[in-house]
Amino acid sequence: MKRLIINEDSIQLAEDLAKSWLIHAFKKCHETGFSHSRWMFLPSIIAWNKPYPETSGYIIENFLEFNFKNEYLDGTIGIKTGNALLNNQSHEGYFYSGVNQIKPSVFNTAQILFGLMQCYQKTKEEKYMTGFNLARNWLIKMMDKNGIWQHGLYVDSFLPSYYTRALWPMLLIPSNDNDAIKLEKSLDHFWKNKTSNYSFVHSGFQPNDNFYLTHTIAYTIEGFMECALLMKRQDILEYCLQSLKVLAQIIEHENGLAGKYNAEWQSSHSFRCVTGQAQFCSLYAKAFQINQNVVFKKTALFLFEELMSWQIKSKNIELNGAFPASLPIYGSYFPFRYVNWTNKFFLDACYQIKKIIKQTAF
Repeated sequence: MKRLIINEDSIQLAEDLAKSWLIHAFKKCHETGFSHSRWMFLPSIIAWNKPYPETSGYIIENFLEFNFKNEYLDGTIGIKTGNALLNNQSHEGYFYSGVNQIKPSVFNTAQILFGLMQCYQKTKEEKYMTGFNLARNWLIKMMDKNGIWQHGLYVDSFLPSYYTRALWPMLLIPSNDNDAIKLEKSLDHFWKNKTSNYSFVHSGFQPNDNFYLTHTIAYTIEGFMECALLMKRQDILEYCLQSLKVLAQIIEHENGLAGKYNAEWQSSHSFRCVTGQAQFCSLYAKAFQINQNVVFKKTALFLFEELMSWQIKSKNIELNGAFPASLPIYGSYFPFRYVNWTNKFFLDACYQIKKIIKQTAF
């Protein structure tokens, strides 16, 4: 891999390029959200998919906070997306799964909370907080007395570890005593999935998965870390930091992040999950801000440098700035597709990496 210069200027150029692709994906959906994905080799008229509510929800925070630059452009895109989401929210508070809106979705509804919160913080308009509370109340209602979701799951009757990332945004506002108890029980339920290897079982999309995408592993660890910080669970936080240390050693030994790992941290190098790599860049940068262990910063920068080299540079504006979901492009995670959330997580990584390069050099 050709060495890249990582500094604030080079990061900003890549960040602007990634945002420009998302803006194009926004316009392709008539400014009602961000297109789920673009097929690589199809003509434009059929290459773009419908807007994806879940990821449109958490992309809002990139335009209104993390990567905000321009009130007219970024602010308008973020607020228009929030309004489109409110228009599609059910009377009960939930949002649907997928782009075809087939069934209520716990995970998707939770991710949209991030965007609604950002819209409220930006505008102070009560409609966003009303939508936030309606969605959050539905999510709590869907939990049983032990804080476990039984319905609205991606796979019926399977509650995987990565749903910690659904729990995280529910903790962004204070809870009444009954809700707080439910949320703590929910976190404790997920916590049972930890292993002696500093990993988590059931971290994949399917109940019979033996190897898990780095995308869902990152969801799991990030969800635990953020919940631990908000709920002051030092035991969980320390475990997650140790988990990242274990994986960092594997990354160094194998000279890269694999596309999948099992609960014993055995790797599957048949492809690279670009989305997961972007997420782990942020995770390691966040870990360094919590605990100034040089390993976290070194791993974050190592992964980020490689990630930057994967960004598409093209004269075709429909491709320029995108990232393939897998490398090689026929890999098992959304082959031959540019999915919008890879760009989202790259923007998250830019935001976090810029923070740590300002800190003491290792």
